[in-house]
Amino acid sequence: MHAPTRPPVVVMVANYPKGTGYAWWLMEHFWNEIAIAAVAQSWQYVIIYPENAVGNDTGQSLSKLNRLEAFLSNGGLRDVIEVYLLIRQLNIRSIYLTDRPFRSWKYFLLRLSGVKSIVVHDHTPGDRPPITGIKGLIKRLLNSIPVITASLFIAISPLMRQRHLLNVRIPSSRIVTVTNGIVVRDLVPNARKLLLEEFGLASDCYIVCVVGRLTPHKRFDFAIKCIGKLAHENPESKPVLILVGDGPDRARLEGIAGTLGPSGKVIFAGQVEEVWPILCGVDSVIHPSAGEGLSLAILEAMAAARPVVVPNLPSVSQTIEHGFSGLIYLEGLLDDAKVLLHGLSSNCTFRTMLGMNARCEVIEKYQLNRAVENFQDTVIPVLFQPKDHW
Repeated sequence: MHAPTRPPVVVMVANYPKGTGYAWWLMEHFWNEIAIAAVAQSWQYVIIYPENAVGNDTGQSLSKLNRLEAFLSNGGLRDVIEVYLLIRQLNIRSIYLTDRPFRSWKYFLLRLSGVKSIVVHDHTPGDRPPITGIKGLIKRLLNSIPVITASLFIAISPLMRQRHLLNVRIPSSRIVTVTNGIVVRDLVPNARKLLLEEFGLASDCYIVCVVGRLTPHKRFDFAIKCIGKLAHENPESKPVLILVGDGPDRARLEGIAGTLGPSGKVIFAGQVEEVWPILCGVDSVIHPSAGEGLSLAILEAMAAARPVVVPNLPSVSQTIEHGFSGLIYLEGLLDDAKVLLHGLSSNCTFRTMLGMNARCEVIEKYQLNRAVENFQDTVIPVLFQPKDHW
């Protein structure tokens, strides 16, 4: 008798441990949609984190699947046979990747082993120039070879789609746009009063907030220096900066904050369970990042009806219309950012107008249910109706 055939498996490969980064909950929504579709199709599903794997396979095979994540992250030719046998044994048919390249020799091995569909959801940040000329032509030709490229590449905003087309030179037929979205909640009543009480702040202070993982890329040091400059040059504004989040850059940032003196008050709130009440209670938000994909932190601040101040980097400012839903300063210029924050500190009416316009923008364009529906329509069919790329 033949052994019973294993059901096909869809594997979701995470690129960070659980709970890392502001966008984690959004990825969980997409994984949930894949899991629901897998059950409906009588497939098995597995999520592989760098530290472990979970799924609806109760066998011992889950413990082996971290070899697949390790191979995709830093594996080499020495792992080829092991990965080939693993995919064949488990009947892995589709793989959903986060922040992996569009083209890789490793995809050739995956397809040789039996994988029919490879989907890459790209959240990588930054602004990248178009690649033209001979280099652009070579990239385009290589990206047209099916066996070494992803079946589908997901852009998280129209701007990022343009980046993938012009810089990565991915064929337009292999890109879909699933614009990031959030859940828009009701504003918190008396949020400012509650925030003043929580942190022991004076009622006439000007509260600026920055939210995200504390890494050099987020440039929170710029926000700290900006508050220090505002406190020194315009002490009547009584600025306070609240940093929400944690990360490897915290000690360095605390050192910078310590040089500001008593006039530049900086509060490290750390990793909080619920950032929404804080956002609803502050006066303004600054997001000085060196680059984004489509920032959920900015969308959350906009949804909280807070005016957001950002640099004029397209990837960071893509959701902001200057003077209508937020303010944009010249990237890297402390004086420019300080002037904008000072103007907001003394004009509550302007802050309110910007904030309400920003909230309306999110309600109209960036709601989670729209992103999920788009994902269901464009991505799920590719994962569960895979085609051969040979």
